[in-house]
Amino acid sequence: MDVLSTAYLPGILYIRQYLQSSNPVIDLGEHYIKQTHRNRGMICSSNGPLTLTVPLRKSGSRKTGEMEISYTEPWQSQHIKAIRSCYKNSPYYEHYQPEFEAILGGQFPFLYELNSALFSWLLIELGIPAKHSTSAAYVEAGITNDYRNFDYFKSATMPYKQVFSDRNGFCQGLSCIDLLFNKGPEAMPYIQ
Repeated sequence: MDVLSTAYLPGILYIRQYLQSSNPVIDLGEHYIKQTHRNRGMICSSNGPLTLTVPLRKSGSRKTGEMEISYTEPWQSQHIKAIRSCYKNSPYYEHYQPEFEAILGGQFPFLYELNSALFSWLLIELGIPAKHSTSAAYVEAGITNDYRNFDYFKSATMPYKQVFSDRNGFCQGLSCIDLLFNKGPEAMPYIQ
């Protein structure tokens, strides 16, 4: 079994590892680690990579599956505005915008629920069959590959045309939404 953590707007390498795994398990019982892909996604802005962070409520629990989203600040509208601003000129954003923004604007109590909804949507749009399971308890036994602490923001990907590539060159380590909004149905070769 290959073990992954949950991810907010997962990167291309996360999707690639999921695709290559025969038995992926998303571990919700792991200890939550701050400042990681669990609640952060990266997009490409006119000034280069831009990190989007989902704020979390302070709680006594440190299990990833129990991390609650904070709605005390308007982070959803900020994320939607940033994504819209960065991708409105991409070839495929308008095609994906209604469903994507509906999910991102939803009221999910827990981080893993938001991540799961976005991940499921990405899999459908990319034509990748869902094949994972989740574990509420920390996964210790039977691990073939442990990708929970992999740094997906530093991943190398085959270059493709991005909205601001004329200013920034090619930005690595971005969310898979960058690839989807820029390449649409031609995205899969960049993941495999």
